[in-house]
Amino acid sequence: MTKKKVLVPVADSEFSLHVIPHVTRLLEPDCYELILLHVAPVPGPVMIEEKVLVYADQETASQEAARKADLQPYVRSLEELGYRVTPIVSFGDPATEIEHFVAEKDVDLVAMTTHGRTGWARMLLGSVAEHVLTHVDIPVLLYRSFPEYSANGAIGE
Repeated sequence: MTKKKVLVPVADSEFSLHVIPHVTRLLEPDCYELILLHVAPVPGPVMIEEKVLVYADQETASQEAARKADLQPYVRSLEELGYRVTPIVSFGDPATEIEHFVAEKDVDLVAMTTHGRTGWARMLLGSVAEHVLTHVDIPVLLYRSFPEYSANGAIGE
């Protein structure tokens, strides 16, 4: 049986991983494989006093290895649940890279967390989730994560 592919975009913060518990609750490991996609900014050369210390391709390889290493704890914990997991790192604009990945890799579902910004914040910061929702032709599972409040009303305590 061919497993369906679920793309989970992963940003630099753990916020983007808040969708994972919902994915694992809703989708059986026997039927779905997970792809953790991290999109990083395009690296340039590292220069000091107009001398190139590290070329862009070397910096790209270094960042790709570092980002994949950062994803390994999540890969291992999902594999322990029975999922086949593939970590992938690409470079560029996150919204565009996710859209291209979906089109090129035969993905069946995108599962991602959204900040749920509205108004000026959405206009100024844009919305990767909105772009994905309007530019891919497959189902998109969006999870809007809310900050946790303590008994005294402080966020994150």
